[in-house]
Amino acid sequence: MGESLAALHLVRAEAMPARTPDEVAAAVAAIDAGAELPAPFDRVSRETVRSHLLTMPEVDRPSVPTHGTPVVSAAVLVDGVVEWDRSDSPGFDPAERDLAIAVRSVAEAFSAEASRTFIDGYVGAGGQLPSMVLIDWYGLVAAFR
Repeated sequence: MGESLAALHLVRAEAMPARTPDEVAAAVAAIDAGAELPAPFDRVSRETVRSHLLTMPEVDRPSVPTHGTPVVSAAVLVDGVVEWDRSDSPGFDPAERDLAIAVRSVAEAFSAEASRTFIDGYVGAGGQLPSMVLIDWYGLVAAFR
């Protein structure tokens, strides 16, 4: 799965709209509307979570074509190769956006240890070693999906 996501991220494509601004706005709106904070973010104050969402870490890498919902259920095996369901609309964001969603899905579907294998496959297939700060931040954004 990691190799397949790396292949998607390495495709040269024209810039598309970024998903990040809309996803952050939706997460902040949910907090402002009183939505229950998802675990483990329910251990800190609502204002702390809101502030963290509004403070995106500095991105020192180019955006890539992103899948949208790279979860285990969107992966299909075709002739022994994992491919991603392309029904989601394409976007253009840092790779960590997709990686944060995929790592959580892999950990939930299999185990936390499988996430390491996923990242190893991603990097081994040419994907850039992800920024853990960005993975954490995008994980927070994705928790409100």
